[in-house]
Amino acid sequence: MKVRIVEDSSQEDGVITIIVRKADDNIRSLLGKIGTKLMCRDGNEDVLVPAESIILARTENGETAIHTKTNKRYIFPSPLYAAADCLGDDFIRISKWALVRLSEVERISTAYNGRAVVHLSNGMYETLSRSCRKDFRRRIYEKNN
Repeated sequence: MKVRIVEDSSQEDGVITIIVRKADDNIRSLLGKIGTKLMCRDGNEDVLVPAESIILARTENGETAIHTKTNKRYIFPSPLYAAADCLGDDFIRISKWALVRLSEVERISTAYNGRAVVHLSNGMYETLSRSCRKDFRRRIYEKNN
């Protein structure tokens, strides 16, 4: 892949044009890191999903699923750790398979088997693994103080 940068002082906003024979997962992942939107798939379409609308990213059937406040589900074409890099500090890992937006956590409950469950503002929930509890509690405490 060749990269060319042209500086033009007459341009108010930067313009990025990528010309490829076929947009593969590497290109989609790169686009996902630009700005505040993630390039995701919705069926056969590529969709730019605003990062502020995302509340949960998790691995589902070997794919990285992105869930929004409005309960829409998209597929991010890269592994979960790449989504974590794109989403930044607003998110925290709560298990090997899931990241949640800290500001969307409504409550934490304990299941009958003693596992902690994180409940999100859109009604979804995810198990908080033991290995992530300490960091999760620290981040929740920092957020509230």
